[in-house]
Amino acid sequence: MMRAIQLIYCLQKRTSSPHIQIVILERHNLPNLTFHGLRHSYASFMVSKNVNFKIIQEQLGHVNIQETINTYSLLTMKDK
Repeated sequence: MMRAIQLIYCLQKRTSSPHIQIVILERHNLPNLTFHGLRHSYASFMVSKNVNFKIIQEQLGHVNIQETINTYSLLTMKDK
């Protein structure tokens, strides 16, 4: 059963709580990634699972699909 966790990032001030972030990372033995690194890792994972680029584009908030394809299509070539 999943439990709710506290948010790490505050949307109004665009800041993070380093203490909460460190606690979560240590508790789950996760690498210390920046928010951008986490976002890129998520998108890369989605590409590796053959998720449609249009869905990834919408989730990342890219203005057009070409931005998503230009950034992540190299990953699909490596898989071949």
